[in-house]
Amino acid sequence: SAALCYIAGSWQRIGLFFLLLRLCNSLLLATYFDPDEYWQGPEVAHRLVFGYGYKTWEWRDEFMLRGFLHPFILSLPLWPLRMLKLDSPFLVSIAPHLLQACFAALQDLLTLHLFMRFFLPPRPPASLTHHRLSGTAPVTSLHDASTHPMVCHMLCVLSFSWFMWYCTPRTYSNTMEAALTFAALRFWPLTANGGTTASASHRFFALLIAAFSVIIRPTALIIWLFLGPFYLISLIIARCSHIMRFVLEVVVAGGIALAVAFAVDCVGYGAWTVVSWNFFKVNVLEDVGSYYGTHPWHWYLSQAWPTLLIPFLPLLLAGILRILYVQHNHGTAIFPSSCTCPGCATGKGQSAESKHQPPNRVLLLLVLAWVTAVYSKLGHKEFRFIFPLLPIALIVVAFGAHTLWEGTPPRVSHQHVRLCVHLLACALFALSLSVAL
Repeated sequence: SAALCYIAGSWQRIGLFFLLLRLCNSLLLATYFDPDEYWQGPEVAHRLVFGYGYKTWEWRDEFMLRGFLHPFILSLPLWPLRMLKLDSPFLVSIAPHLLQACFAALQDLLTLHLFMRFFLPPRPPASLTHHRLSGTAPVTSLHDASTHPMVCHMLCVLSFSWFMWYCTPRTYSNTMEAALTFAALRFWPLTANGGTTASASHRFFALLIAAFSVIIRPTALIIWLFLGPFYLISLIIARCSHIMRFVLEVVVAGGIALAVAFAVDCVGYGAWTVVSWNFFKVNVLEDVGSYYGTHPWHWYLSQAWPTLLIPFLPLLLAGILRILYVQHNHGTAIFPSSCTCPGCATGKGQSAESKHQPPNRVLLLLVLAWVTAVYSKLGHKEFRFIFPLLPIALIVVAFGAHTLWEGTPPRVSHQHVRLCVHLLACALFALSLSVAL
């Protein structure tokens, strides 16, 4: 609507909007999802700060399945409350959720940034023809991108998703995993030419954040088991001279995260332990998760995704079809033929065109398909397991909305279209609040 379009005109307003949205979301949320929201996060954080709190079986000495890094982060706002003698039951219960709301706002902002990397990268004048073929209008600066109508579509989709309202402010490790995953994607070079001007230091920073997201929740490794090899293959095909440097960065970033997690967990449990291995052994090798229920292999496709995206399914289909159509008719190669990394000995450096080359949009669909397929192989399935994928699906939804908006036949009045869109937006917002809160 007009209000969101006004917000989209400034990055400061966008950031403030997301922060206020998620803080209000956290304060208004009064529904219940499942016990892990409390037992695996705030309860353990309370025990760290105040010395008492119930431990579920996963935290007992004979299992040691959960890492202390996530509860430690949630305990950060509790320490000032204790020291200032402000530790009332209300403040102690709401503080971790408000902290998670800040992470959620950051995730929303980073989702918007990822959307713009794929669909609204700044382009030099020479590439305007390709922009027209790809279905997006050209932008030449960051400000132009923030004021683009597609940004308004993305804001609407993030604001009106009922499951984002329902799950984002909750203190799950899944929600923290999602925020860290998108923080890593902010700096991640998606191909050998990157679709970004990020330096090698940015790539290492992305790897470090990704490693800590895996420490927070080991299943975060699934998405990086796709993106990491995908990037490595693109380096090999492009004959990049930085392949071994990238492999070394992976080892160093993973080693740092494992060392920090090992130290935190050993202090938390008071014994030597490797939580990541304990988690893998019990949940994968011994398949203890099946004790809590199993679902058929198609559950995510037939039930989870339709439920999470039920108001947006037509827009999702439109976005998928448009991406595939553009790729078939005007798309670029998924893997670059030559490397454009800065300083690469085998490449030519970043030209004006390659510097602004966006990642192939099919990559979004491949990530969704890969992670959904891997999760479908596991017996125990839950809606929140695919929550880190939801913002990626919403990116495709927003592109589908833009496709339908721009594809309005000339004989149809834009005023009528806008009226229908405003009515639909109000209906979706009301549905999101009524279902989520």
